[in-house]
Amino acid sequence: KLKEDYDIIIMEGAGSPAEINLREGDLANMGAAEIADADVLLVGDIDKGGVFASIAGTFLLLDDADRSRFKGVIINKFRGKQELLCSGIERLEEIIEVPVLGIVPYAENLQLPEEDSASLKEHNWTKEFESNRDHIIIGVIKLPKIANFTDIDPFDSEDDVEVRMIELYDDKEKLKDIDALILPGTRNSTEDMKELEESGMADRIRKLHNNKHIPIIGICGGYQILGNKIIDKNHKESKLDEIDGLGILDIESEFIREEKIVKQSLANFELTDAKDESEQAYEMFSKINGEEVTGYELHEGTTNLLGAKPLFRIKEGMGNNNEGKYDGAYQNNVFGTYFHGIFNNYNLRRELLNYLRINKGLETKSGEDPYETSVENSLEKLANIVEEALDIDYIDNLIFDDEK
Repeated sequence: KLKEDYDIIIMEGAGSPAEINLREGDLANMGAAEIADADVLLVGDIDKGGVFASIAGTFLLLDDADRSRFKGVIINKFRGKQELLCSGIERLEEIIEVPVLGIVPYAENLQLPEEDSASLKEHNWTKEFESNRDHIIIGVIKLPKIANFTDIDPFDSEDDVEVRMIELYDDKEKLKDIDALILPGTRNSTEDMKELEESGMADRIRKLHNNKHIPIIGICGGYQILGNKIIDKNHKESKLDEIDGLGILDIESEFIREEKIVKQSLANFELTDAKDESEQAYEMFSKINGEEVTGYELHEGTTNLLGAKPLFRIKEGMGNNNEGKYDGAYQNNVFGTYFHGIFNNYNLRRELLNYLRINKGLETKSGEDPYETSVENSLEKLANIVEEALDIDYIDNLIFDDEK
């Protein structure tokens, strides 16, 4: 199917291609390359050290069939003078009998999404502001099993927004002056809800809920945590049959699906029955009611709306309960969604932030999406760096060789 729709297909491996204990049944690296009959380029990260041993060891561990697929090596994230690597590269090429196609320098200040939550520790959210009154503060609960934290990245591109990561056992003062709170995705909403209770953070969030001017937002697992209960009778996530949620959004979630939903999704704002303008979601999003939002779904649970109202009408996707009709919910100052990437939608992010700016006496903003602009600029910068560093003609020949 992909070959029918695209001229070039690039497959990115995961982890090491030389996990020889996992080769049988592998679909993440060499198994996928074998199925697609694809040439392979090996990328080594020199920033961690030991890159020559890592590359040579990889070739040593591969069997002949897998080794024959490798057509080149790229050394990535190098800091310093490249001439210092020349003798090492010559020796490496003698050992592996495959050319090194270039050395990609370490690129600073690229505004690109991180790969996974492992890089969260290295992410610097710090910005300099004169006081807490001259900007918006978005609090993000750092759940123990946090996942898809890149959902928060678009806020980092806003020059008047501070993203404040809040640990479960952090000082209470960290919640004191925030303007909105986000519960992000998690790999285990049941276990994380349990730890929210044990740490006392759950009660602090419930108290924060009483301040109706502070939106509380949940994404995927964070959305489930906002509700009354999370039911898990088949013990997909824990040994608990069920656990009480925060109880600030009148919904109930249950793990009943056999397979995880993985899907690109499309929906429209539909603030149904939004006649009560005291509903904060209506106040925030009424200007864009009916407009389109996109995202992706990655979840097993289903969610039933009790007293809460649906946030989006699904055009493509599964949404709350596998019917593909509605996604998300809102009630008072709380709303949630199964859509990852929801804040990439500038219409939604702009209206949310402008609502917070007005509440804080700051000027509203419009114009181009700063996140999209920063990502596009970073991609262009990275593309230029890679093009200059690599033997592009050699790679072109691999791709467009008619005899292949």
